[in-house]
Amino acid sequence: MGDVTVCERFPTMPGVFPAQDDVDTSVVKCTNNGEVILPFGSPEYVGLGFAVFGTLLLIEIFSSPFLRNCEVALALLFGFFIAGVSHYTPPDSDQKFWFVTNDKIAEAPGITFLWVYTFPLSVYGPAFIPLLICYIITTVETIGDITASAEASRVEVSGPEFDGRIQGGLTADGFCSLSACLMTSPPNTTFSQNSGVIALTRCANKRA
Repeated sequence: MGDVTVCERFPTMPGVFPAQDDVDTSVVKCTNNGEVILPFGSPEYVGLGFAVFGTLLLIEIFSSPFLRNCEVALALLFGFFIAGVSHYTPPDSDQKFWFVTNDKIAEAPGITFLWVYTFPLSVYGPAFIPLLICYIITTVETIGDITASAEASRVEVSGPEFDGRIQGGLTADGFCSLSACLMTSPPNTTFSQNSGVIALTRCANKRA
């Protein structure tokens, strides 16, 4: 019965041809791209994606270790630069639509404060046990991540100095997560990819 329902609904799903008589209305379009509103997977969007990916590969293959450490940011900035100087012209029109506009910047206030919304603090009882389990899991994860980063950095993984690193990491996670929740943002935890980055680049801050 489920298969029959899916098959009956499939022809009317967005992006499935012929979902509707008008092809332009039968696809899901990507918004928040300045003045350009095109369907997902359009050649313009794919081209921007390949520009970022190609820049990433070029930096990885031909650049210095320093540039490779920030290759993701550089590739994204290059893609944003291309989008900023590019525009889209529909086939049946001469009007130019820009990928990047300054409307949001122009509408934003000159200065603002981060905590612009307030809400009452309360404790939701049924979530206590699930959240306690999540806290235990993230604590174990943080200890493992810090230990792996210490091993990749070739520093002590036992003793008072290592215990201080564990304590500092757990304290930082707790403080930052609490601050994030007060700022109406999701909590955070230790970034496990750090140990892999240290092992690949062999660059570590042993004072941390």
